[in-house]
Amino acid sequence: MGADLTPLLGLRCTGVRREPHSWHFAGAALVAECPWRILVDGRVRLGSADDQQRFGRPEPVDAQMDARNLFGDRRVVTATVTPDGAISWCPSMGESGSTRSTVRAATRAAR
Repeated sequence: MGADLTPLLGLRCTGVRREPHSWHFAGAALVAECPWRILVDGRVRLGSADDQQRFGRPEPVDAQMDARNLFGDRRVVTATVTPDGAISWCPSMGESGSTRSTVRAATRAAR
């Protein structure tokens, strides 16, 4: 039987904070102690490993700020555990309705 993620529905991701060994998605009540990525329109827009990387830019990536900007203050509308054990959740599509963001934490479910 899979995890019940219905308590996440309707919550807002109000902030993202990096700790030494985890990432906290405030408001959505999620703590990722594993790699994660944010997909927008089906494409990876940001990943936890991007934090502080330059990728040829003058300033390093600030994954905390970029994740906050991607989520805004939108409500979680879906939350699932995928067959491979990853947690996937989607905030609402926002005012424009043109962008669908998905957060996927690459965890493996305990067996």
